[in-house]
Amino acid sequence: MKFFLQPRVASFIIALAFALMASLQLWLGAESTPAPIHTVLQGVFAMPDLIAARLIIAAEFGIAAAVLCAGVRPLNVAATTVSAFVALACVSRALREGGLPLSALALISSLALLALAVHAAPRLRAVTARRGMSSAWTALGALAAATIGMRVAASTSFRAPITDEAASSKVSVSVIDLDMKPFIGRHYNDTSLASYLPDLGPLVSEGTAFVVFYHPNCQTCHGLFDDYFAVPRVETVVAVEIPPATGSISASHEELGAIHCPQCSMLMLPPGPAWGVASPMVVKFENGIITCSSDRYGGDCLNPAQ
Repeated sequence: MKFFLQPRVASFIIALAFALMASLQLWLGAESTPAPIHTVLQGVFAMPDLIAARLIIAAEFGIAAAVLCAGVRPLNVAATTVSAFVALACVSRALREGGLPLSALALISSLALLALAVHAAPRLRAVTARRGMSSAWTALGALAAATIGMRVAASTSFRAPITDEAASSKVSVSVIDLDMKPFIGRHYNDTSLASYLPDLGPLVSEGTAFVVFYHPNCQTCHGLFDDYFAVPRVETVVAVEIPPATGSISASHEELGAIHCPQCSMLMLPPGPAWGVASPMVVKFENGIITCSSDRYGGDCLNPAQ
C-alpha cells in the first residue's frame, strides 16, 4: 500500500486516470462528456455542444499532463476534487434523467482518486537534485497536452447517436457571431440581420419593436417571455429561435415546450451554423434603427432608466 502512496506513483495513477477518461470520451462520443459542464458552457458562453465536448477533452488531457509533470499533492487534490464534484453533479442529473450506473461508477472512481491524492505522502524537497519538473515546465507541459488534446478532439469524428443524414455528411460547422451591440445606431439594412433574417425588415421598419433571440430549451429565455411578453404590448415583438448547429448534441434533455408570447411574430435563424448568441438577446428597434442590444452578459433594453 505504501508503494501507491508515494507522491510520484500517486501522480502517475491520477494522470493515467484523466488520460484514460479523455480517451474513452473520444471513443464513445461527445455525449459521453459530462453533461453539467456542457450546460454551463452552453448557458454562459453559448458554446455549441461539439465545441464544448472538445474543450472538455482537451482540458482533461491538460490536467493529466500537469499532474504527471508536477507530481505534487496540492495539484493532485485539486484535480481529483474537481473530478469528484463534476461526477456528483452527473449523479444528481442521472437521478432525474437516467444513466445512473455509469455516473455512480464515475463518482466512486473520483472519490477513490481523491482519497489517494489526500493520503499520498508529500514530496520531500531533497537538498540534492530536484525531482520533477519546475512550475514553468509543468505549465508548458500542460498547455502542450491540452493543445494536442484539442487537435485530436477536433480531428475526431465523434461517434454520436445523431441522425443518419448528419452522420453520413461530415459538415464543417461554421460559427457566426451575432452580437448586435456594435450595430447600435445603424439601420437594419446595414446589419448582418438583413442577410440572415430578410423577413425581419418589414416587422421592425416602423415604430418600436423588440426582437428576442432565444434557445427553445433555455430556462432563462422562457422566463424572460413569461415576465415581459405574456400579455400583449404596444410594441411589435418578434421571437427569433436559435436552431442547434449541424451535428450538435443537446446537453439538456429538458423539453420546456413553446415560449408563451401571444403577440409574437415567430422567425428562426437559418439552421446549420453555430450561432454565437448569448441568449436571451433582446434587440430594440426604433423605425428600423437599432437603439439598444442586451444579452446574458449585460444591458437591459426592456427596462429603460428612469
